[in-house]
Amino acid sequence: MADDLKKPFFPRQINFATLVLGFLLLFSFAPLTAFSFFTLNGILAQLNAIEENAELHFMKDELHHLETRIEHYQQMVDFVSQLPAVMEILDHGKSRAGSIDRETAFLRYTGVLNRAFARNSDVVHIHVLDRNSVVRFSLSRIPGSTKYQQEQNPALTVDPESVKKTLAMHDKGFLLVPLHQNQQAEPHQPDHQLLIRIFSPIRAEEETIGAYIADIDMGVLTQLFPQIRWVLDDGCYLAEAKGNPTAFQDFPGLKQIFASKKTAIWNIADQKMAWIPFLPGENDTVSLWAGKRVDLASVQTARKKIMLTIAVTLALLLTVSLLLSFFFSKYVRRLSGQFLACLEEALLRQKQSMCGRNTRVLELAAFSDKLDSLLSRYGAMEEERKAAQNKLQESEDIFRVVFNSVQSAVILIDDQDTVRFFNPAAERIFGYTSEEILGQKLHRLVVVEEMQQAAHEGLAEFWQTGHGPILDKSRELVARKKDGRIFPAEVFVARVKKDDAYWAVGAVMDITDRKVKEEKLVMLATMDGLTGVFNRRHFLLLAEQEAARSKRYNKDLFFLMFDLDLFKEINDTFGHETGDRVLQDFAAICTEGLRRADIFGRMGGEEFAAIVVEANEEEAMAVAERIRKNFAEKTISRDETERHLSVSIGISRLDPEAGSLEAAYAHADKALYEAKEQGRNRVVMASR
Repeated sequence: MADDLKKPFFPRQINFATLVLGFLLLFSFAPLTAFSFFTLNGILAQLNAIEENAELHFMKDELHHLETRIEHYQQMVDFVSQLPAVMEILDHGKSRAGSIDRETAFLRYTGVLNRAFARNSDVVHIHVLDRNSVVRFSLSRIPGSTKYQQEQNPALTVDPESVKKTLAMHDKGFLLVPLHQNQQAEPHQPDHQLLIRIFSPIRAEEETIGAYIADIDMGVLTQLFPQIRWVLDDGCYLAEAKGNPTAFQDFPGLKQIFASKKTAIWNIADQKMAWIPFLPGENDTVSLWAGKRVDLASVQTARKKIMLTIAVTLALLLTVSLLLSFFFSKYVRRLSGQFLACLEEALLRQKQSMCGRNTRVLELAAFSDKLDSLLSRYGAMEEERKAAQNKLQESEDIFRVVFNSVQSAVILIDDQDTVRFFNPAAERIFGYTSEEILGQKLHRLVVVEEMQQAAHEGLAEFWQTGHGPILDKSRELVARKKDGRIFPAEVFVARVKKDDAYWAVGAVMDITDRKVKEEKLVMLATMDGLTGVFNRRHFLLLAEQEAARSKRYNKDLFFLMFDLDLFKEINDTFGHETGDRVLQDFAAICTEGLRRADIFGRMGGEEFAAIVVEANEEEAMAVAERIRKNFAEKTISRDETERHLSVSIGISRLDPEAGSLEAAYAHADKALYEAKEQGRNRVVMASR
C-alpha cells in the first residue's frame, strides 16, 4: 500500500507544480512591462516639451541680438538726423550765423554720412523729407561698395500713413515698417529682398520740420545667423536656399502657422522646426519669420538609457524569480519525501494516527506563510527601487537639458580646483571642449596672469571656510579664452557642500557686446562727430572738475582758446570738404602737442579750447606756441592756388583762490580777440 501511495505523490508531480508556479511568476511580468513602457512615454513627452522650450528660448536670445543691431541703427539715425546740415537742407538754417547754401550742405552732409555708415553696408538708402512729404535729400549705397552717393531724382514710394504718424510725433521717436522689394521698383535687386524702413521726425525749436528715412537691408543683417531660415509670409526665402523656391513646399502646413501669427513647432516625419515671427507686420506690410531646426538628441539618448534600465531590471527580477522557484522545488521535494516516509510507517504499523502528520502540515503552512510574506516584501522593495531609479534618471535628464541649454557658461569645480562639469555654453565662450578641460585645474587656464595670485588666495580661503571675496554676488571680471584672448565677463559663484568639503559652481557670461555698446553710447554723448575730440558739453564738464581740483590743491590752471584764421574763406575757396579736413588736421596737431593730463575739445565751428593743468605761465605759452608753429607749417591747395594755414590763440590763468572757470573762459576769449586784432597767427596772454 505504501508503494501505491508513493506513485501518485512522486517528486516529479511536485516539480510540475513548481514549473506552473514559475510560469505564473513569468506571466506576472507582463503588466509590469506594460506599465514601464507607459511611464517611459510620459517621461519622454516631458523631456520633449522641456527641450523644445529650451530651443525656443535660445532662438529668442539670438533674435534679441538682431533686435539690438536694429536699435543701434535707430541710435545712428537719431544722431545724424539732428546735425546742422539737415537744417540747411530743409531751409531752417538761413537765419543763423554762419549758414551755408543747400548745395554746400548736400556735399558736407554726404561726407558726414559716408563716414558715419562706412562700416554699415546694410544701410542702402537715406532720405530727408519736408513736412509736405517732398524728398529734399536722397542718398544710396553704391553697389559693391560701402560708399554712398546722392540721387537727384529718387524713385521713392512712401506710405502716407507712416509719414503722417512720424510728423505727428511730439518728441523724438522711431517707426519701423518692413518693405518687400517689389514695393521699391528696383529690378536689379532679387525679388525676395526685405528692407526695414526707419522713420524718425526731424525737430527744430520744438517743432517737427520733416521726416528722416533710413532703409536697412535685412538680407545682410540675417547673414549673421546662418543656422536660421528666414522666410517671408508669402513663403519666399529671404536669402537664397537650397531646395524648393518656396518654404511652403519644403514645410507643408507652414502657411497655417504663418496665418496664426504665433510661435509654433512644425513637426512632420520626426523633423522639427521652431518658427518665431520676428517682424509680425501690420495690415498690408510684409512679415518675416525665423525658423530653426529642433534637434532632440538628448531625448533620444534618454530613451536608450531608460530602455536599457527597464530591460536590465526585468532580467534581474526574472532571474530572482527562477532562483526562488528552484529552491522552493527542492524544499518541497524534501518535505514531501519526509511526509511519505512517515505515512508509510504509520500504515505498516496500522496506527490510527499518522506520525506527526499534523505537525508536518503545520510546519508546511508556516513555511508557506513565511514565503508569501518574503515575496510580498521583495516585490514592494523592488517597486520602491524602480520608482527611485526612475526619479533619479528623470532628474538627471532634466538637469542636463537645462544646463546644456542656457547661454551662460556653467562650471563645477571640486575642492582641488578640478573641473567636474563644463556645459556647451562654456565650451563656446572659453573655446575648450569638455574632453579637454574635464579633470584639469580651472583657474590656471581661464584666469589672467595678473589675477592668478589673488585667485589662489581666494580659493584657499574658500576651501577652508566656505567663504570668499566673490561668493554669492555678481561681479564683472576679465577672463582668458583658450587662444589667449582676454574678454570681459560677468561671474556669479555659489558654494556646494559635498562630503565635508566645499565645491563651487559658477555661471559666466561674455559681456563683450554690452561693453562695446556702452562705449559707443559714451562716445556719442561725449565726442565731436567730425574731429573725434571732446564736444563742448563734455569739455566744459571736465574743465569744471579740473577747476575745482586746482582750487582744492592750489594749483595753476590755464585756459587756451583757439580760432582758425579766415576759416570761412577756406570753405568758400576750397570747399567744405577741405574745410572739414583742415579741422581734423588741427585737432590731430593739438592732441599731439598737448600733454596727456591736459583737456582738449571743440567748442563749435572753427573754435577749440584746451585746459593746461599744473603748469606755469612759460610752460603754457610754450605749449601754445608749439601748436601754432606746427599748424602754420600746413598748406592747402586747389587749382594751382596754395594757401598757408594759421591759428590765433588766447590764454588766461585761472586764479586758484578767487577765480572761476567762466571768468577764465571770458579772459581767454578776450585775449583771442586781441590776437586777431594784432594780425592773427599769434599767441596772446590775457592781462591780469
